[in-house]
Amino acid sequence: MSANETKKDDEGSLMSHRHPNRRVKNMLIYKPIVVGTISMAQGKKGQKDQLFAWCCYVRGANNEGIAHFVKKVVFTLHPTFKNNVRTVEEPPFEIQEQGWGEFEITVRIHFVDSSEKPVEIIHFLKLFNEDKTSQTPRKPIVSEQYDEIVFSEPTVAPPECNPCS
Repeated sequence: MSANETKKDDEGSLMSHRHPNRRVKNMLIYKPIVVGTISMAQGKKGQKDQLFAWCCYVRGANNEGIAHFVKKVVFTLHPTFKNNVRTVEEPPFEIQEQGWGEFEITVRIHFVDSSEKPVEIIHFLKLFNEDKTSQTPRKPIVSEQYDEIVFSEPTVAPPECNPCS
């Protein structure tokens, strides 16, 4: 096999035989993801500074796993939170917290392929309905944004990738 040829590894991924860090030319891989929050009013049991319980997450667009290309996710919360930078290194890539106010959460996604630069997404934590009324304790507020991670000329092409040349 020449240095320019590719082969499939044990998991069916394309990689160069002699140059494992060599990029696969003329290939794009699209990975659909969802970044979101779910919040729930705590009702009468919530303390003044913990009126809402919420979760922020990164997942596949159809709830499929993303650990085969995501190494870790770093969530940066409002600076008033203790330990406001939280790193999650295994699925599910999510954090849970309680609070009283809405703010922007910075979500930084790091990839299994360390030659790929991390991607940063800003997601707004939503605690209230569109009409600015508070939610009821039995009805959560879900705020999600769809995005696509695009790997251009990746070093590894997973078998479930969507290549376009």
